Amino acid sequence: MNQAKETKIVYIATLKGHEIFYYDFTCPECKESTVLATGIGRYGNLGAFNCPHCEQSFYATNDDFPRAWLYVDRPTRNIVLTPLSKEELQK
Repeated sequence: MNQAKETKIVYIATLKGHEIFYYDFTCPECKESTVLATGIGRYGNLGAFNCPHCEQSFYATNDDFPRAWLYVDRPTRNIVLTPLSKEELQK
């Protein structure tokens, strides 16, 4: 029996009733995929989060026009994410 893998979603700085942006994030430590959801602005610090698979800590910051920079331990090791479309999110 082949069970579908449940998509894990991590909410970072979201407010009920506001638009949410979704990003596909692959953890550089465990290589597992997670969807990150954020809804506050398109620029600024979003805060810390842990990978739901391996508990590695990350810090998220948005730059202009929703592209998230995720700082991993140091700003020199950043990961650039592009937003997911609603169709991609429902796959």
